[in-house]
Amino acid sequence: MKSGLLLLPHDPPAQLVEVARLAEGTGYDHLWLADERFFREVYASLTLCAARTARIRLGPCVTDPYSRHPALTAMAIATLDEISLGRAVLGLGAGISGFAELGVRRNKPARALRETATLVRRLLAGETVDARGEVVSFHAGRLDFVPARPAVPIYIASNGPLGQRAAGAVADGAIMEGCGSPDEARALGAEVRRGAAEARSRRTAARRATCCDRASPARSAPAGSNSPRSSPRDWRCPRRPGRGSRA
Repeated sequence: MKSGLLLLPHDPPAQLVEVARLAEGTGYDHLWLADERFFREVYASLTLCAARTARIRLGPCVTDPYSRHPALTAMAIATLDEISLGRAVLGLGAGISGFAELGVRRNKPARALRETATLVRRLLAGETVDARGEVVSFHAGRLDFVPARPAVPIYIASNGPLGQRAAGAVADGAIMEGCGSPDEARALGAEVRRGAAEARSRRTAARRATCCDRASPARSAPAGSNSPRSSPRDWRCPRRPGRGSRA
């Protein structure tokens, strides 16, 4: 079992560092800072903690897809991961704090979380991404540096079933509020598993569709051509992978 500490970044930097070092020395596995408006800036605070700790994992819990564009989140978490030597983790949530002051509209939160996690993963993998989502758009861009670790863990926090299914579908894990009841924990687990199962089904359907598209119509070399005929093995459908588990 792993343990984590969630803080609001309201303390002065020197005091925050002492808390981070105490958390690490006490045996906590994660130190999370809330990306809430309008406290001290979360990534600057996490960077300071990274420089003064050696083991504890560090990340925002949570950052949202609206007040900070997901591409900027990818840039920030990749930088934190590089500074911390591979200790960064990313917590995503729909957020709400400061939205009224910033004039931000919270549209389709579950869809926004899915699109954010997908875009962040692709950017961390070094891809040039052109995305036209329902909420998140990014126009043929990429990070101008190579992330030290493309597989930074991503967690999604949500109190609603659609967001919890998004965690099962596109994230490495789900976050629930600390005051949740056993019934709420069971309900969250059920939705996360449902999201993971739906994602597996979509991937399987996509593989089958690709296989059928490649296999039909039958390919043959034109008369008089030197091109070899494709053998049935060349167009075999890939085997269905075994069922996996997702946190």
